[in-house]
Amino acid sequence: MAASVSDDVQVSQTVYEEEVVVPPTPPPSGTSPGQIIIDRIPPQIKNIQIDVTANSAIISYETDELAKGAFTWGKTSDYELGTTIEAYFLMRHVVEIRDLIPQTFYHFQISVHDSYGNQANTPDMQFKTLAQPDKTAPLNVSNLEAIPYYDRIELSWLNPKDDFAGVEIWRSDVFYPQDRQDGVLVYRGDAEKYIDKDVVQGKEYYYTVFAYDEQNNYSSGAITSARVPMPGEMEGVPGEIEIEVPPVVPGEVPTTPEITLLIEDFGLTLDDIIFTVKGVRAPVIDGQLKLKPNEPLNIAINYDKLPAILKTIAFTLKSGTKSFSFLLRVNEAKTAYEATVAVPEASGLYPFIVNLLGFRDQRHQQLTGILIVKEVVQALCSLPEPSPFLLMIKKIGVRWDRVLIALLLLLFGYLFYRFYRFRKKRLVAEKIYY
Repeated sequence: MAASVSDDVQVSQTVYEEEVVVPPTPPPSGTSPGQIIIDRIPPQIKNIQIDVTANSAIISYETDELAKGAFTWGKTSDYELGTTIEAYFLMRHVVEIRDLIPQTFYHFQISVHDSYGNQANTPDMQFKTLAQPDKTAPLNVSNLEAIPYYDRIELSWLNPKDDFAGVEIWRSDVFYPQDRQDGVLVYRGDAEKYIDKDVVQGKEYYYTVFAYDEQNNYSSGAITSARVPMPGEMEGVPGEIEIEVPPVVPGEVPTTPEITLLIEDFGLTLDDIIFTVKGVRAPVIDGQLKLKPNEPLNIAINYDKLPAILKTIAFTLKSGTKSFSFLLRVNEAKTAYEATVAVPEASGLYPFIVNLLGFRDQRHQQLTGILIVKEVVQALCSLPEPSPFLLMIKKIGVRWDRVLIALLLLLFGYLFYRFYRFRKKRLVAEKIYY
């Protein structure tokens, strides 16, 4: 996005024809040789077309005869931002202006003249640049739960309130789907409940719910899992989310001396987890993160702090006996692993866990802390009613600085007067004594 539009706005001009030398106009039929014909008809400007983006505009137009065009533009009808003048006589004209501000109105005017100096102008015209493309993903769904029964698994969640079009639910019987190509798509829509009946007793199912907006930006994903109970086992118990090291699949890990299958961490601390709210970093002090309710919380880890191939990075928030987990997914620029979630609505203490699980070397690390959610209440001080004297002073608009200076001068004069009287009395007393 251009920061501003100034005199250095770039202008480019497309020329469709070579330079044309205008020959003398042949006399019309019925005129005698040597009679001078003067063209007094100005060119006609037609077929004006405007193609705009967020930061540029292309204006094309035609004239009914060969003419040179001048294009002026600005944010007002004074056209203060620039002028471009064509060097050739043309019938098709194109002007492009760049470095414009998104969602801004611009004024412009076209002026043309032919080889005889006949001139034509358009009235003041306008266009508006487009908004920048929306590349911001919506918040993840919240309060995602999976409750298993003998013949089904019922999923429920709360959709984001803003920038939301629907959700996609992806399912796997191996591990939590990491993206929209992992697993099987079982639901797409804007509801807040889904019943999965295609299940087998005794089997564990893993779900990832991706929220998306009108521009098809997808959230990082909220995850949950549940095991369908066998006959005689208790049903209706929400599934527990556990990020565990999966068994090593033969052939999946290279059998080289450099690879050691030991459970060790990545050497990260909570200081490596970047928590931001509306672009402002929220500090973690002594393992505590203090935020207001319902704010969008972005959790990020710099891309270069972790190996290129990871199995899972998940942020889990505990609320009472329930747990809600969210995947951290690498962003488009590959600068960080990110997830954006809504801070809980109710004030309280919410323990959180950041799970990191390696793919090749099976490293596993957990970072823990506490999210403190508290509404900031400003104390209102009840001031006494101002006296009638102060109200009168305020009404007549007295300058308090001048009043203070006057009072100080009066005080200084009074002290000087007292000192003078004291000194005079002492001199009189000394004269009488001697």
